[in-house]
Amino acid sequence: MPSAAEAEVLNNIRNAKSDDEDDDAIEFAITASQRGMMSASLNSYLDTKTRLLEKREAEAQEAKVHKSEDDLLDSIDPNLRATVALAESFKRVTDALGGDRVTAAKMCSAFKKFLKPDELSDLELGLDEFETD
Repeated sequence: MPSAAEAEVLNNIRNAKSDDEDDDAIEFAITASQRGMMSASLNSYLDTKTRLLEKREAEAQEAKVHKSEDDLLDSIDPNLRATVALAESFKRVTDALGGDRVTAAKMCSAFKKFLKPDELSDLELGLDEFETD
């Protein structure tokens, strides 16, 4: 039979093993909790990514619905074709007058008022954006 001192040492060893098992159980519980959180985060990310891809696909399908370039221009800005036509008319009159923009603005029937030079430049810049070769 072990002495009291030996019994105490054996008891401490048994308790130490028991504490290690508790630590392992706690670590496993924490790891399982972390895995659950990571899984939830991953699922949330995948759901968000799926919704974004579906939205992009729907927008791409909607863009394919346009049947002509004019319909596409009208969807961007309803007055865009009119602005381009006005700029083209102004450019033709300006070219016919040798580049005199002030006289061209007075002669162009589409202008109801005398435009400032910076407004005329804006029209010319707008025409350059839509010219295609």
